[in-house]
Amino acid sequence: VERPGRRQSLGRVSDALVALDVLNRVFADAHRDDLASRLLRRVRDEASPTGAAAALSAVLAALESAASGHAAARELVQQLTDALRGIAGVFPPPRSAESAHVVASAFAGLLLLVPTIVRLGWLQALRKTRVWQAHGARTLTYVLAGVASELVGREGDALDPGAALLAGWIGEPDVAGFRRFVERLDGGACAELAHALALAEAHDATTLTTQAADRLVAEFAARIRGFGTAGRAFVVDKLLAVAGEIVIDERRVTVALAACPYHVALHVCSAFESLGAVEWLGGRELVFRPGAA
Repeated sequence: VERPGRRQSLGRVSDALVALDVLNRVFADAHRDDLASRLLRRVRDEASPTGAAAALSAVLAALESAASGHAAARELVQQLTDALRGIAGVFPPPRSAESAHVVASAFAGLLLLVPTIVRLGWLQALRKTRVWQAHGARTLTYVLAGVASELVGREGDALDPGAALLAGWIGEPDVAGFRRFVERLDGGACAELAHALALAEAHDATTLTTQAADRLVAEFAARIRGFGTAGRAFVVDKLLAVAGEIVIDERRVTVALAACPYHVALHVCSAFESLGAVEWLGGRELVFRPGAA
């Protein structure tokens, strides 16, 4: 049996609560006691003889008993209602479409690197390190923040929204936390991270970041016709340093990129294909809209 995801589970809980509230109102109305009986007859008449139909019949039979005044059945329905309300209370209320926000970025094209990061398996590799044991998921965030800063070529308190999102910062970037992380990385930790990411040996954060940025861009460019042997600066300038608008909502990140003469090459290699459930983006789908900004 397929296990539902969190959003699917929450939706089922919400639907169940609505249904049970309706049923409780039905049971309280003596003039509608035959509703469950009519539902049961319809299931028996129209449903195919499957396990699902049998299960429905059993459920509706219990509801029929409750509707007929069976005390134990009524108590069961009430207990189920209370239990589902308790479960629903564990989840935060779903955000509405109005909670989506739009950010402008001079480096929205950096998000084209996300599929390459997934393909390289950096998240899984970093999880096996002692650094991850100490810092958790922030390890990937801070590594990618260093890579993004290297590619953008800027340092300081401000980080371009596209660069921040590449690292997994949906809200305000924790630049201070990133700096502390870098300052505390000793030679052994840098060497471990370099090994995990299949980089050349590195014993300081600067070397680690440079090598990670080089490899990431090289792996990205290798799949694009005409860019396989291009240098990092050229690839960043022509393909990644593309402005755009990024729409972030509960379910997806949509990247609308400004028109670029090299988008044809990216289309050919399927660089704009959507990517589902990016873990460090909060499980959001990543969608590209080239030329839409």
